[in-house]
Amino acid sequence: MKKLIPSLMRQGIRSLVNRSLALWPRGGVVNDRLLLHKLSGQLQLEWQARAVHPWDRDLPTCRKLEAYFEQAVADTDLAIRRIFQRLLEIDVIEIRVLDTQDPTKIMLAGVVTREDALAADLSYSPKMRLKMMGIQYAKIIGPCLEFVPASPASIFLPPVATTEFSHGGAGRRSLQGSRVP
Repeated sequence: MKKLIPSLMRQGIRSLVNRSLALWPRGGVVNDRLLLHKLSGQLQLEWQARAVHPWDRDLPTCRKLEAYFEQAVADTDLAIRRIFQRLLEIDVIEIRVLDTQDPTKIMLAGVVTREDALAADLSYSPKMRLKMMGIQYAKIIGPCLEFVPASPASIFLPPVATTEFSHGGAGRRSLQGSRVP
């Protein structure tokens, strides 16, 4: 998988699928291949939110929490739009953004379609765009976050094998463990 991801980014999924459909010629027939008519994909992503910026560590607790949450929202909004712009074959993304301190807590989660993500009006705030895309997010209540509840529902079948792309990912849970639509 580690070799596949950079290859996908360089060539795109479509070219990899087309090369997989190129078969050995039968009896001297030129261009004897399977022709791709449609390609679409679904993606499951899970990442941890970035920690509070070092400059904000001395803020009061409530303000620090707001800065942390707003950064996670802005990062997620940008990441969703970039993924759909760069991976044209992906039509649906299931996303979960985990808390930095406790990766079992879900800050943002949902299923986003390409149509919803690219139709989101950039004049709206990142929170409103995410809401319009179908993303649920934690709520700030006093000095703490009320996280998104975990739910077993998902649009995807459980993956056969899960590869985690993290630095020292031992003990990290995959999307297989618990899902949030």
